[in-house]
Amino acid sequence: MKRWWTALLFLLLVTAAAWLVAVARQGDFTPLKRVTVEGELRYLSRERLQEEVVAHMEGGFFAIDLDRVRRAVEGLPWVAQVTVRRHWPDRLEVRVKERRAVARWADGGLVGAGGVLFHPPAQGSMKELPVLQGRAEDAPRLLAFMRRLNGWLLPAGRVVAALTAERRGAFSVRLDSGTELVLGRLPEAVVRERLTRALPPLLGEARRRAVDIIRVDMRYPNGFAVTWGDGEPATTSITPETGGTPNGDMNNP
Repeated sequence: MKRWWTALLFLLLVTAAAWLVAVARQGDFTPLKRVTVEGELRYLSRERLQEEVVAHMEGGFFAIDLDRVRRAVEGLPWVAQVTVRRHWPDRLEVRVKERRAVARWADGGLVGAGGVLFHPPAQGSMKELPVLQGRAEDAPRLLAFMRRLNGWLLPAGRVVAALTAERRGAFSVRLDSGTELVLGRLPEAVVRERLTRALPPLLGEARRRAVDIIRVDMRYPNGFAVTWGDGEPATTSITPETGGTPNGDMNNP
């Protein structure tokens, strides 16, 4: 009796394996009839994504190269992440995560939330984003520095509108108010100290005088030079301990 059940079980397993092989072979030739695109999309077109997928589909249900399809979709400018799955019997699901632009690149293109520089075809709606300028390979570092600057600018109620990295590590900043901050190669600890403690009183003085601040040169060892918007000559604010030569030469007028 035991041998009979063993033989029957073996026969069932063989039959099941043969059926799976037959289904797989049939699937190699079974055409994929539907492509669905999932994900929250703002700048990508579902129709454009479907066209890209179809253009790189070869073979039937099991024969299609999912990695090839995924790489093709990842090559589109706004695409950050892609997963591709089969759904029996004739559907391919493509799930897309779209990039989120957080800055513009001065030489063209956008910077994503992870610091990736990419170049979508249309960027007309991105005018409100801050502008970063420097070497393309430094985009992640510039984005991270801009975020730190925005944190330090909170007490002054200002944010970065543009950040430029000059040669040899010198920086300049344009605030959303239009004021230019010349940082040169000051250590970040000094920049943080001056932005959080010295800049708010300076902006308060500008409000009291009802004038704009055109430029603040912060490169001095213990102070900064201010150019006012009312035509008054630039004034230099230096602490008594030291005198006044700028610290850093890359942003000299």
